[in-house]
Amino acid sequence: MSDELTPHVLGSMLMYSLSSGSMLIINKLALHAVPLPGVVSVSQFIFAAVCIWVIKITGVAPVDDFEWRKVRAYLLYVVQFVLGIFTNMKAIQVANIETVIVFRACVPIVVCLLESAFLGRQLPKLRSTVSLVVIVLGACGYVYSDKAFKTQGLAAYSWVSAYTLVCATQMAYGKYIVGPDMKFQSMWGPTQYTNVLSVLPMIAIAFMNQEQDK
Repeated sequence: MSDELTPHVLGSMLMYSLSSGSMLIINKLALHAVPLPGVVSVSQFIFAAVCIWVIKITGVAPVDDFEWRKVRAYLLYVVQFVLGIFTNMKAIQVANIETVIVFRACVPIVVCLLESAFLGRQLPKLRSTVSLVVIVLGACGYVYSDKAFKTQGLAAYSWVSAYTLVCATQMAYGKYIVGPDMKFQSMWGPTQYTNVLSVLPMIAIAFMNQEQDK
């Protein structure tokens, strides 16, 4: 696979950055108004699933039907996805946006190590390694100057650290199951599988978090 940054790749990266960054702010506002991370997440899953269903029936884009072969492969990913979303919500709820962004920026470091260990991919080249080291140094500088770390120590980063680790494993495994062997017609298929299959597990987490009492 070529590492060339084509206009399509750059556009995808830009759109992902914009959507990911805006979701942090939107979720922070949502959790301020409704401090129930499980409920907020379930509502997002259902809304996404309905949108994909509309796309499917209107023929705007091809969307795969549910097949047990694909569902079975997605079960472990869904567990990771749900845990990632929940820990992300909790991190946003208890920490500031800057902290979440800094820790999220460190995710590629863990991902590249997991890909090398379990997917047989090459470790980053020198230029990429230097970039990752700069990210680590920036994160260390942020932690050193963070008031929360000075007053609470590592306890201030418990939820955001859990989110970082879960997110990294989720991304690495996600690349594996969305490979060519699954034969999805488009990326709407994996998106549908992820959101629909995540509804019930997130409802269970919401009950375990006793959100029904709040």
